[in-house]
Amino acid sequence: MSHLVTLVSGSNAFSGNATRIINLGKHISDASMLFSLPRTELKNAAFTHFSNRLLAMGEKAIKMTVDDARMVHCFKTLPTSGVPSLLGKLKGKPLILDWDDFEGFGGFADQDSFPYNHIADCFEKWIVKRADALTVVSPFLERKAREFGFTKDVYFIPNGADTEGIKYFFHENRGRLKLLFVGLLYKSSDLDFVLESMTHINDMDLTIVGDGPRRKEFERLAAKLGLNVTFVGMKNMEEVKKYLYACDIALMPFIDNISNRSRSPVKLGEYLAAGKPVVTNDVGIMQTVIENEKNGIKTNDNPEAFAKGVMKLEDVKLRRRISLNARKTAEQYSWKKIAEKLSKVYATFSRQ
Repeated sequence: MSHLVTLVSGSNAFSGNATRIINLGKHISDASMLFSLPRTELKNAAFTHFSNRLLAMGEKAIKMTVDDARMVHCFKTLPTSGVPSLLGKLKGKPLILDWDDFEGFGGFADQDSFPYNHIADCFEKWIVKRADALTVVSPFLERKAREFGFTKDVYFIPNGADTEGIKYFFHENRGRLKLLFVGLLYKSSDLDFVLESMTHINDMDLTIVGDGPRRKEFERLAAKLGLNVTFVGMKNMEEVKKYLYACDIALMPFIDNISNRSRSPVKLGEYLAAGKPVVTNDVGIMQTVIENEKNGIKTNDNPEAFAKGVMKLEDVKLRRRISLNARKTAEQYSWKKIAEKLSKVYATFSRQ
């Protein structure tokens, strides 16, 4: 007997995009997931025998030729998930494409080397036009889809918040406030903006949870600026929670560029679920989710302005009010509620 839908990942279950797939998949009955190695303990998930991207893509393509799902949901506009998913479409199955980052020129491709930048740009434009529907994490990507000539249905499915696994935690009386930044130190990271803002902040400690190819660059910048910040490296989710609970303010730098206008970071939901006041920029999804001085603080793209936004939260009454509203916002964006929206999209196609 066939199942409803297969959610196809372009990578393994430890990637940022996989967090979206896993949290949606576990709340949708009759769904399966397909990842590359390494294997993890996930229900309703299949894994390739290869971790190499090309080999894994080929194996996923083979699996999709015999997959018995009634529809395919491709996550990422890249060949690693797009090519296998298109084989499902060739068998007559509806293809829903999930678009969560702008991979082409103007976005991530600007930071990729040749020929990968051209492949990403061309493939993104090509596969968007071949989908039967799109799910997007931001209004910006819906507008880009229309610019690409996509005329079918587009559904706004932002990333959610883990309100089941993350507790609310507020520190009432603190001396020196603790700041937290969580994220991959990769090509799109705006951590340099945070470090520059720290030169305008006194008597607060910053912990950076995450790793990546730019870590050394950021460590050198912190040393150059004379900052006392702590880099703790990559941590698993249970360890990240401990840092979330220990901090007072969460930093979500989101300077104005195409990559950030297109994104819906998973860590925003994690910050909000823990009730952490988020300091961010008034860009992209932040314009939709964050209300200034209600459930977060929004600033412009100036490091000094960002620092002033952080220092507003020295007011414990303001910090407490924003903290409570942050958790309420997280509950509005719980993964369960986001998955319910996605289930309605699937229902539309299952009736056809």
